[in-house]
Amino acid sequence: MAIEEKDTVLVVDVGTTNIKVGVVDKRGEILRLETKPLRFISPHQGYHEISPEVLWADLLTLIRSVSASYRRRILTVGISTQRGTFISWNLDTGRYLHNFITWMDMRTSDLCQYYNGSIFVKIARSFLWIFGTLTNSKFIKCASGFELREASVQARCKWVIDNVPGAKDALKKNKLQLATLDAWIVYKLTGGEYLSTDFTNAGATGVFDLWELKWCPIQTYAFNVPYYTLPDVRVADDFYGNVSEYLNLGFSCPITGLIGDQQSSVIGNQILNYGEMKLSMGTISSVIINTGSFVHPTAGIVYPQIAYNLYSRDIAYMAECCSHDVNTGKCINWLVEAGFIPDLKKFEDVVTSVKDNDGVVFTGKITEILDVSGCSGGGCFIGITSKTTKAHLVRAVAEHQIFQCKAMIDYVIEVYGKPKCIIVDGGVSKSNFIISTLADLCQLEIRRLNSGEGSLIGAFCVAGLGMGLWKDIDELKNSISTDYTIYRPKIPLNYLNSSYKKWKSAQNI
Repeated sequence: MAIEEKDTVLVVDVGTTNIKVGVVDKRGEILRLETKPLRFISPHQGYHEISPEVLWADLLTLIRSVSASYRRRILTVGISTQRGTFISWNLDTGRYLHNFITWMDMRTSDLCQYYNGSIFVKIARSFLWIFGTLTNSKFIKCASGFELREASVQARCKWVIDNVPGAKDALKKNKLQLATLDAWIVYKLTGGEYLSTDFTNAGATGVFDLWELKWCPIQTYAFNVPYYTLPDVRVADDFYGNVSEYLNLGFSCPITGLIGDQQSSVIGNQILNYGEMKLSMGTISSVIINTGSFVHPTAGIVYPQIAYNLYSRDIAYMAECCSHDVNTGKCINWLVEAGFIPDLKKFEDVVTSVKDNDGVVFTGKITEILDVSGCSGGGCFIGITSKTTKAHLVRAVAEHQIFQCKAMIDYVIEVYGKPKCIIVDGGVSKSNFIISTLADLCQLEIRRLNSGEGSLIGAFCVAGLGMGLWKDIDELKNSISTDYTIYRPKIPLNYLNSSYKKWKSAQNI
């Protein structure tokens, strides 16, 4: 087969709730796509795990099925994964010490609260902030805002070493291996030849120095995570080995793209310049803004991350505003589980069957609906009367998601200013009601990629760059199709503004 006939990229996209495998041609058209839901395990309250054996079996099944008609046309492989999910094993025995512990796992909540609330940490933060201000050091000022989060890897790594049988012993013998989900997939696909992660996935672990672009010695020492236990770090469009022939997939090709899911979506949706903004409405909602060469200091629920680091383009950073409480997708799924709507396909019909919420407001922390927290709080409806129908309750829940996103967008705009438009992605963004209402409320144009697969397309772009399909991102942008549905803001209704004010007041009840 001539090399020019290898004209497709196989993309593996492991998101928060689904595994997707697709074949994409050079124009960015998805030729085939199959999906399997991730199968989670929750052995204890707050635990959120994935069996590596089950995940690998599901991934191979999808790869074999999707690639069946394209094996001779696959040029390279691109991989996008959820960030902050990791596993560890003993290098002597090769046996896993535990399941994948996902970024949604809450078992370290008490540890994080204890650390963040300790007098020593509070004094250290104050000192770093003052010293950073006096020396005008952005690095020190950013370090002063550091908080230990459940979604970061370091607290869960410490938990593993302290609590998982065999982990401490393996560490003492220099036989402990840690791997983020992306690095593990590379390791498995290459038959154990490569164990590498990229800068975007490494940057989301909490033990990576975003300035020096290396594992942070202070963090690794503080949480007892030695360098040798961590994978090596490369640019996203580097060479990550070849797909092993021993897997009997019917093809073998290079892996030339590896990137975190949100960062992959940044590239797939072409959020490539300073000030451009993206709203992700998946399992949780998050707002991302490209900050160019500037590393945004941690502030509240806004965290600095690496947006991309490519051979053909200077490194760019982003500020990510997210919270476990804004579990948009899970909340909409809950409407089906609780019997408010028969299925997700009927959501749009039900939510638009009434002209407003009839005074009903939904409030509370949606984390409890996800059931990964030991918190005692929950969600509730306020303002129910004898005239309230299921449709009004559905509308109130939908508006709750809209209002939470509006609040996050406003939070980011206060720091960076108002963007020209917002790009949206994620399953919930498929709702015309939610996106058009959000555009009206924010008075901003909102665009949605018609394929709905920003993360998948981003991994395709990175792998193509790594394989030399395009010389740089500028040539890439002119070579692939990106069709958007555009929602332009209308004059907001008085009802919408008053409902938003009522919702904000209800958050303090």
